[in-house]
Amino acid sequence: RGKDKTGKPAKRKRDKLGEPPALVDSARIKTTMQTIGQLLFNNGFFKYEDWFEIHRKNKRARVHYHFHTGLRWALDTVDYAGAGPVWTKILKPLGSTSLLIPGQPYNTADLKAERERMETCLRGNGYYYFSKEYILFELDTAAVPGKVRVRLSISYSDTAGRPARRYRIGQVYVFTGLQEQGARAAHLADPDR
Repeated sequence: RGKDKTGKPAKRKRDKLGEPPALVDSARIKTTMQTIGQLLFNNGFFKYEDWFEIHRKNKRARVHYHFHTGLRWALDTVDYAGAGPVWTKILKPLGSTSLLIPGQPYNTADLKAERERMETCLRGNGYYYFSKEYILFELDTAAVPGKVRVRLSISYSDTAGRPARRYRIGQVYVFTGLQEQGARAAHLADPDR
């Protein structure tokens, strides 16, 4: 077992036949570079430099990834006025507890969390068909070097206007059933009634 007909180990024969295993896959290297680059970008490193080196030795290869992150960009200002007067009136109180704080490093996860907070606030104020997908953040990195200006805008294309319609609770009637039970009990107690 483990030997071929000539008595040599099967491994040697296998290594001589066919192609050697691929040690370096350039597609995987590029995918890894893109994944790490996206992670850097999402954390505020917009102008990073990246490269890789492949070191081969004794039928083995080792890939070295290099990233020069550069300056981490920070939030400059957050403007809610681009949302329009109706939306701004509702969303303005959220500004004091906002996850987007000027001076804080830029982070895409904070933008996503802020969108979810705004969606919850608007739905709680009667805009039940409003979705976080309607909230857009416009980012301006050209005005101040190393700073990101954030401007909120709300855009939807529903022809029925359902996202913009505010629902309100009208008249509320509560039937507890106590009156019916009381009348039934009185009727059973006094059948002549």
